[in-house]
Amino acid sequence: MKKPIEYKAIAFETKDVDRGKRKAIIMHAGYDNVDRTNDISRKGMFTKSWLENKDDISFYFNHDPTQAPGKAVNFFEDDKGAYTEVFLGTHTLGEDTLKMMEEGIVKNASFGYVAIKTNILADGVRELKEVKHIETSVLTKLQANPLARVMNVQKSFEADDLVELKEAIDEMEKFCKNTKASDNTIIYLLKQIEQQKTVLSKYYETTEAATALQPSKENDKAFAGELYLLTLKNFQYGNQRSG
Repeated sequence: MKKPIEYKAIAFETKDVDRGKRKAIIMHAGYDNVDRTNDISRKGMFTKSWLENKDDISFYFNHDPTQAPGKAVNFFEDDKGAYTEVFLGTHTLGEDTLKMMEEGIVKNASFGYVAIKTNILADGVRELKEVKHIETSVLTKLQANPLARVMNVQKSFEADDLVELKEAIDEMEKFCKNTKASDNTIIYLLKQIEQQKTVLSKYYETTEAATALQPSKENDKAFAGELYLLTLKNFQYGNQRSG
């Protein structure tokens, strides 16, 4: 049976962006901490993949293979995590992605991988010892957590997660109104915003006084399931797992 592509997300800082050289160093994986999908990544897990398939690793926007803002040019790691150095192209999406990094709309990175060697620890945590690195992506706020949590549709959403999603939608709308990014990018982002607002409004109510989302617990599973399907549609991939 073919192993599925899986995904993990991590925050990165815009100080790693050099507009003059159109390059960014992205920390796409963090080591030695248990993530939201109960996995732990280990130093050295990319080594074989980087040696054998370095030229085949892609650089995407929101894990979308039709949205390539540039190319991955180098990979390395330290004790803290693994890094992808990318070049942002001079084409429209490359320029728009630079704008989104500078304006704080793109603040997370993720990597797609196939797990090759794993180990289950005593506490049930899956230890990733070797993976095939497929691609590195930069992510809009709407693709960051809590969307990563929807892979486990049995999990109840926490109030903070829903507030985070609502705030992300508000920030993305503000960005689209004020940015000098291209019309194509704005349309792409607005489509994501409307899709996620539609799903959110079906299962949760916003109270003006509390400025927070009040979850209906009986709808958690349905909400997670629909958001999961929406995420799959946006990523344009089959089976996956985010963290």
